[in-house]
Amino acid sequence: MSSQDRKDLEHPDCKNDPAAPEAPQARERRKEKESENQDEALEETFPASDPVSPFIPAKVPEAQADDGLEDRTITHEGRSYDFRDIRDRMDPELAAGIEEADSDQDFFNAYLIAHANKYGERFSVG
Repeated sequence: MSSQDRKDLEHPDCKNDPAAPEAPQARERRKEKESENQDEALEETFPASDPVSPFIPAKVPEAQADDGLEDRTITHEGRSYDFRDIRDRMDPELAAGIEEADSDQDFFNAYLIAHANKYGERFSVG
């Protein structure tokens, strides 16, 4: 690799003979090398060369969009209850410690067990 750019001016104290004219094959190799260097530099900066895309949030799935309208009924001791009403009466710290359940009924059942273990009594629904 050369210690200077071919476009660099020679130092005034340098007494080198003027360079011989460039041969066509040497010029072709030099141009090919310049092109490869430019391609490599572009690849190295490629992510930065992409335009910034603004954040566009995804649409809420229809099942979640109708969350307020869907049936959230659970059964306890033979009676049906709206899970949202019962959830408001649960111990928030205890409820937060329950792992994600497949359904509201599964979550409620896990909460009943956790409540009995922590407080030594059954959770009062009504």
